[in-house]
Amino acid sequence: MQEALITIYYVVIVVAAIVSMLKYKQLDKALRSISILLYLTVLAESLSYISSGLDAYRIKNIIYHVFSIIELILVCMFFIFSIRAKSYKQSILAVVIASFAIGILNIYFLQPIYTLNSNMLMFESFVIITMSLYYIYWLVKKNITGNFFSNSHFIITLLLLLLWSTSFFFWAFIAVLYKEGWAYTEIVSYTHLTINIIVYLGIGITLFYNSRNLLNHDH
Repeated sequence: MQEALITIYYVVIVVAAIVSMLKYKQLDKALRSISILLYLTVLAESLSYISSGLDAYRIKNIIYHVFSIIELILVCMFFIFSIRAKSYKQSILAVVIASFAIGILNIYFLQPIYTLNSNMLMFESFVIITMSLYYIYWLVKKNITGNFFSNSHFIITLLLLLLWSTSFFFWAFIAVLYKEGWAYTEIVSYTHLTINIIVYLGIGITLFYNSRNLLNHDH
């Protein structure tokens, strides 16, 4: 079952990346950040797959250490562009500096680059969950009217919230559960992988049917 889910996952992220590539010129800056993230996800997962096949798990962990930092930056860029921050250049620069600093500190003091970067993944989860909730709050606070579900940014936000809420739980407990030999560990892993498939499928569909409806502001 796991092999089947992994195969489906690879197919979904590749198709989503292809869709985003075809639609790239029609996307705004926020959605282009997600599009670039899809390309890099395909690259990271491909390198990870090759590393696993070669039993080069140390290299696999290096890939994820680097990818997590870049992923966090791109997702933050999505939210910065979505809320139309006036000082977006300064905000992006701050995100880049903070992401690399935290990633490097984690490698140096807590989890060496050859080990799994679960701390960074949990931090990433916390940041993305917080930003997702803030974006929803921002929409409400701006007195925006219209169907939120016709807006691509809102749908992507919900998908990110789903993915990273479950990821926070998964990376916080999965290592302990494996060590304790919990009977439902495989089910949790399958569920997490299934949610990844649903989220990336949702992102691909959202980019394909990208709505230019930016919703209306009440004044």
